[in-house]
Amino acid sequence: MSTNNIINAVAADDAAIMPSIANKKILMGFWHNWAAGASDGYQQGQFANMNLTDIPAEYNVVAVAFMKGQGIPTFKP
Repeated sequence: MSTNNIINAVAADDAAIMPSIANKKILMGFWHNWAAGASDGYQQGQFANMNLTDIPAEYNVVAVAFMKGQGIPTFKP
């Protein structure tokens, strides 16, 4: 694939168009889909297992990580 084709493919991706966050407050969290284990959380605690749909609405940015699944998911902001 040529450099121009790569640039065009990236520019066509919906994630390439980023909204402005200038002068906005951000509350960011991280979500993943692998099971919790003993001492996996902050200061050796255990984090809560929750569905992605159960994240409180106050979080306006959520970084999502998949360890399990098939294929590569596509997300649109």
